[in-house]
Amino acid sequence: MNRTWWTGLLVGGAVSAVVLTAVTGLKAQNRGAASLGRVVCLDVIKIFNEYQRHKDLDEELRAAKEDMRNEAERRVGQIDSLQATLDAMSPDDPTLLRRHREMLQLQLDYKNWSDLMQAEMAREIGVWNKRTYAEVLAVVEELAQREGFDVALYKSSPELLGFDPEAIQEQIRLRKLLYSNPEVDITQTVLDALNANYRAQPRTQMLQISPTLQTVP
Repeated sequence: MNRTWWTGLLVGGAVSAVVLTAVTGLKAQNRGAASLGRVVCLDVIKIFNEYQRHKDLDEELRAAKEDMRNEAERRVGQIDSLQATLDAMSPDDPTLLRRHREMLQLQLDYKNWSDLMQAEMAREIGVWNKRTYAEVLAVVEELAQREGFDVALYKSSPELLGFDPEAIQEQIRLRKLLYSNPEVDITQTVLDALNANYRAQPRTQMLQISPTLQTVP
């Protein structure tokens, strides 16, 4: 009888301890949630896509790519023309070796130019993505100080792209925000502030790419 009483006491004590721990943990979570203060969210990808600076940058990128295509066609035309000349030359022509070296130099210049343009294009895109993201952060921080919110969360598109199971699982795994009240979404507010700041500045050329740059032999 005593053993049963003690066993019940121990079991009851253990259950009480578990309940107490759970309640204490819940209270701590509630205190932690309360300490976060006001929380907002924003769709950074939408901001990038609809920011006027990025729209203007896309126009400059398209123009630069067109210039690069034209320059590539010009260089390839030179190579093809010289190749036709070489094909028509006699093996005994004393200028054959020199013209062959010219062909090799043109091919080498074209490869160096192509690699350089691709690297420059990638760098320009990277630089402006970093600058735009920094602008977004600055506007969010300014809004936080003015409006009094404490946390800004990244809001991704609710749609899952594609049908590949692994890709879908990866998209789900990367999701951090599953739901947000539309009232706490500051995407449009941030976008309006960015566009207002940008349009207030004089329009200047953003890209520094020169497709006609001559490579060093």
